Amino acid sequence: METSAPDLVMNASVVPALVQTLVLLLAGFVPAAVSGLVLGTLLGLNRWTAGAAKYLLQIPASLPAVLLIPILLILLKQTEPIGSLLVAFSTFWVVAIYTAIGIQRARRHQNQMFFAIPSIFQGLRFGLMLAWSVMITADILLSSNQTLGGYIWDLYNQGTQSLKPVVNAAIAVMVTAFLMDQILNFVGFLIQKRLKPKVSEPAQIAE
Repeated sequence: METSAPDLVMNASVVPALVQTLVLLLAGFVPAAVSGLVLGTLLGLNRWTAGAAKYLLQIPASLPAVLLIPILLILLKQTEPIGSLLVAFSTFWVVAIYTAIGIQRARRHQNQMFFAIPSIFQGLRFGLMLAWSVMITADILLSSNQTLGGYIWDLYNQGTQSLKPVVNAAIAVMVTAFLMDQILNFVGFLIQKRLKPKVSEPAQIAE
């Protein structure tokens, strides 16, 4: 008996898989972003270290995170934490580089963080999108059934002939990425607006 697309959606809802993926994503992204902000700030305090960071940190940042999957499988003997570790690896370098650049811009403007925020949040947004892509890819490769990538791969393995559930899951991936990016963008806008330097009004010349 052929299984219809609605049956597949009912049997394995995309919502729990999406929630589980977000939990694993944040478990890797948050500590990596905080660590990257700290390292980037320290490197950005000196123009020489900030300049060097842009090139030296590009070396590990250029390594595709999915290449670490075999290494982590050998070391950990389990698949569950691998997605979060790959997210952390992808996020850390990007956030550190952009933060160092942002801090240097602030130092060129009398240490006003207003000028650092755009670069810092650009790094956070770029790191988050990269982490999201890595997370979904790792889930598919590892066949993690409880996650969104695993859910998409499961639909294929179940032999469904309908594209509808796969497209719905893909839309969920895109919409989630868009919402996360816009949230970060809005937070950055609010922080930058709060830190905007106040322009003092010119003193009036007495007549």
